[in-house]
Amino acid sequence: MSLRKKDFTKTIRLKLFVGTYNVNGKSPTTSLSDWLSCDDESPDMYAIGFQELCLSKEAYVFMDTPKEEEWLRTVLRGIHPKAKYRKVKLIRLVGIMLIVLVQERFAAYIRGVSAETVGTGFLGKMGNKGGVGVRFELHSTSVCIVNCHLAAHIKECERRNQDYHDIYLNYRLTGIEGLAAKTLLDTANYKDLIMFDQLREQQRIKRAFYGYQEGILNFQPTYKYDTGTDNWDSSEKNRAPAWTNRFLWKADDVDQIVYRSHPSLRISDHKPVSSLFEISIAAIDIVKYKKIYEEVMKHLDRLENDYLPQIAVSRTEIDFGTVRFLENKSNFLTISNTGHVPLQYKFINKLREESYSKPWLIVEPHTGFLMAGDYTEIQLEIYVDKRTAGKLSTGQDTLQDILVLHLEGCKDLFISVIRSYEPSCFGSSIGALVRLQQPIRDYSAEEVLILEKRHYHGEVDDWHENNRKSILAVPKEMWFLLDELSKRGTEKENLFELLGLGAEISVIRDILDTSMPDNLPGSIHSVGEALLVFLDALPEPVIPVRMYAEAMEASATYLSPWE
Repeated sequence: MSLRKKDFTKTIRLKLFVGTYNVNGKSPTTSLSDWLSCDDESPDMYAIGFQELCLSKEAYVFMDTPKEEEWLRTVLRGIHPKAKYRKVKLIRLVGIMLIVLVQERFAAYIRGVSAETVGTGFLGKMGNKGGVGVRFELHSTSVCIVNCHLAAHIKECERRNQDYHDIYLNYRLTGIEGLAAKTLLDTANYKDLIMFDQLREQQRIKRAFYGYQEGILNFQPTYKYDTGTDNWDSSEKNRAPAWTNRFLWKADDVDQIVYRSHPSLRISDHKPVSSLFEISIAAIDIVKYKKIYEEVMKHLDRLENDYLPQIAVSRTEIDFGTVRFLENKSNFLTISNTGHVPLQYKFINKLREESYSKPWLIVEPHTGFLMAGDYTEIQLEIYVDKRTAGKLSTGQDTLQDILVLHLEGCKDLFISVIRSYEPSCFGSSIGALVRLQQPIRDYSAEEVLILEKRHYHGEVDDWHENNRKSILAVPKEMWFLLDELSKRGTEKENLFELLGLGAEISVIRDILDTSMPDNLPGSIHSVGEALLVFLDALPEPVIPVRMYAEAMEASATYLSPWE
């Protein structure tokens, strides 16, 4: 049916209004109609994104804020009066909110609505930075809209790139001073100013948003203004103006009609931006669909009598070599349809197992359709994180897996996945680490596994019981991290609030696994995050679960020595 889709579908063109506004924690004080209903004709759909909706600390803890209802009411009062709309979805992550509306006449054709949030703030999880997304089917076309709020400040370009990869705008002007930028803007010289735009540069070198399109920026930068005015930032920081509120898209048959800002709204230190798109939606003609469906089924019945599916795989054993904690490793498997009929393939669950693969293995795509003579490449990715490292270290999980490739109308195939996990202090238990006098890589995997099994099963280690002086008070790796933080981090602002860089954390991990360092490399934020990752990856918390009740009982008297 997919090959004959054009025979039973028709294309309709709809207008999509997309808006974005960083409100800097402010409440709505005026109508939004100058922004949301500035066109003569009503749009068919709205996608309205907000950033920094709420800046209170309570919103980070309780995930609730009255600002959500305030801005939703103001939006519904400000949308185009010539049409009636229904809410498809509202999704919010702290101060990042996305509202999707559709005209009532299209509501019956909306299905499969889903939403997701990704936090990239503190610890890579907090919602002060990140993204929210809404996906749905309109007729038979899939639509996905994402609202992102990435890391701030000119120097954080690399952090914004990392946030993009985690979510998948907020880029600045770099290489130009604030006064020079404002001079160019006095003459509306946007073309020369765009040469300093970080986003365009990162797209050009394929570091972020490669393959996405953006319209021509022919309006004033939307940041930073003195709140309540149209004047550029006059504070001591004197920030250079920048286009920090942007729209990018990746799709066929999309035309951007207009791309503009709305300077008349002065609620925030940003100006809202909007764009009107014309998009193509494939709608199914039910009468034609039924007729073609009958034709296809009759044709398939004839083929079933004459042909059987045949398939070939490039290999049945995949060796990933050595895998380390928090390091991705990928491999590829080619599946070819060598028969004369189309076939459906799928990796299925093994008997009495809940998933087709172990949690450290991802297969994409895990299901698909191949025409006769076609082939596809399957990516297999291994990633050991805090969820899986502990079980590997303690021997509760094996280093192998068998994938079952199921084919409709044909026998199943079995793909063996083998690998060698290199033990790391990250993911190892405290009970094992305090018994290691040297870096963990100085010991064989078997020696580490024996220690972990003894600790996990509560077995007494006779040698160490007779030589308690050789048992460390705390894991040396934890001491090295805390020592580095005490030397460089005691006076550091925002420690544990800013993310470290993944590459630096990997280097710190390798140094702790292979040496007894005097100092640790990388920024102090990377060292701080490495400590948090180390603690988070422990198979058992620093205070064992079995001691929680005793600890809670003792906590009631913790002040007694000072009373």
